[in-house]
Amino acid sequence: QQPWAAGGRGEMSQLASHCLVVVFGLSSWLLVNAVWVELALLVEVAPEGYAIASYMAIALQCANVFPLAYSLAARRRDPPVPYTTSIYTVLALGGLMCWFLGGFWDQTTDLGGGRRASLALLALLFAGGALDCT
Repeated sequence: QQPWAAGGRGEMSQLASHCLVVVFGLSSWLLVNAVWVELALLVEVAPEGYAIASYMAIALQCANVFPLAYSLAARRRDPPVPYTTSIYTVLALGGLMCWFLGGFWDQTTDLGGGRRASLALLALLFAGGALDCT
């Protein structure tokens, strides 16, 4: 019999575990959702204008390759990286990506010919999306 199925303290432990899983799950998409919430501001500042939303969607969809890569790696070794190491790494890098996005979201790169692009925003969103998806 499982410790949480016996009642008493086990039920509190199970409730706490469920709450922590919910918080962890919600925090994983915090970066991506925060950027989408600020889309109205990004449209005004980004040189791409309204096209920035399409570029952001493409960057996030490309980041979805990381869960597939992790799943394929997990089939070869069990697990490819210890789960606790994976979780702490994702949380630390996610916080770092939020910090970098806060500082560099409005930086643009000169592409030549008078064209500018929000490469820092898109690269950090891609990295953050890779962490959030995985």
